[in-house]
Amino acid sequence: MQHHDYDPKEATITAEEAVKMTWVWCTVGTLKTVSDLYRGILDQPALCPADGVYSVMGHLAALWNAGRVQGIREERERQRKKKGGSK
Repeated sequence: MQHHDYDPKEATITAEEAVKMTWVWCTVGTLKTVSDLYRGILDQPALCPADGVYSVMGHLAALWNAGRVQGIREERERQRKKKGGSK
């Protein structure tokens, strides 16, 4: 599935909240999942040449987008289960 989102999204979470949540809700399993995802992102060929800060920002953007998609999919699954439907 391809999706283009040209409008930047405003964060609904602050950096401070994100850091606090990490230490409150983070488990070893979460760290492993994020590590695996990040290593997978690093292994992907670059879509455009970038190095230094642009490369790091691209990796962070990939993690951000992964989190958005994960959250959307989890919410859709909750709603589907709530309605008693199936995929």
